[in-house]
Amino acid sequence: MANDFQVSMGLESMPTSFWQQSIFEKPRDRAISCHASAWDFCDARDYRIKQCTEVTQEEMINAHHELGHIQYNLQYRDQRFVFREGGNPAFHEAVGDVFALSASTPENMQRLGLLDPIELSFESDINILFTKALDKVAFLPFSYLVDKYRYEVFRGTTWDSNLNKRWWEWRLWAQGVTPPIPRDDNDFDAGGKYHIPAGMPYIKNFLAMVLQFQLHSELCRVSGHQGPLHRCNLHGSRKAGRLLSSVMRLGKSRPWNEVISTLTGGRNNTFEAKPMLEYFSQLHNWLKSQNRDEYIGWNSDETVVSPSANLSTASVVTLWVLGIIFCIIVIVLCIIGIKRCKRADRDVIAATDAAS
Repeated sequence: MANDFQVSMGLESMPTSFWQQSIFEKPRDRAISCHASAWDFCDARDYRIKQCTEVTQEEMINAHHELGHIQYNLQYRDQRFVFREGGNPAFHEAVGDVFALSASTPENMQRLGLLDPIELSFESDINILFTKALDKVAFLPFSYLVDKYRYEVFRGTTWDSNLNKRWWEWRLWAQGVTPPIPRDDNDFDAGGKYHIPAGMPYIKNFLAMVLQFQLHSELCRVSGHQGPLHRCNLHGSRKAGRLLSSVMRLGKSRPWNEVISTLTGGRNNTFEAKPMLEYFSQLHNWLKSQNRDEYIGWNSDETVVSPSANLSTASVVTLWVLGIIFCIIVIVLCIIGIKRCKRADRDVIAATDAAS
């Protein structure tokens, strides 16, 4: 399905070895990391992906993303080895997500028979964009803070004694997120993010989030798409395929800003957020209307590590009072129970004496 999408744009089909050597399902005979990844074995022939797929919409979109990486590898394979990379570290992720953006459109889902042919309304557009924004826009602050945190550790300004506290300080500052249960510096919640213990730079994902919409916008423009950017489906567009191929074939042989210039026909040579804003403009306008007069944001002095550590005085007093009331109730119930037991014992003794 993902391969057919790329071929429809005039791009290369996956080689036979790809289908033979890749891992598409979780092996039953051994344990592996199921984190989806694409692999270039650097011989201009052997390319593979590793993905423990299931039959879900999310996995289908992930497959389009991973094959985007392989398509990039195929396109620049004739470059000298040192240039067999993306224009900068953000390009690979951005290209993968360009295919995923089109694959997830209702038009493409209907083409595949995975969605009934219904007329899309304003409400359905908002639902689609809201879901997409939770994946894309909400990811931006997180993708920014990960490397901010990592480089604090590298510089020695964050120590073992406050590794976890500092992680949650960054999460609160950038996302307004606090831990759901009490945590302390014996925990290492940052390690739950794969890239941190793996030592993998993450800022490329922040830049890729912006770049993918630049790519998508330019490819949709040359494809002749009319209408909202979020409804653009690049399936079958040979013109878009040729432009994307011209960008991918360069690999890292040219400075990244020249690669962007090639993409935009010289109109721009740097990262630009306007296409992303255009993509979500309908949702943005709707949210401004819905959120009118609502406070947007959070207090930076809220709890960071332990939700119970910074309770207000009133909250503490309330908890103490509730605790005392609970204890009194338990004591009263115990006294009542003891009295009933004694009364039952007296009744038994009296009955025994009467019988004798």
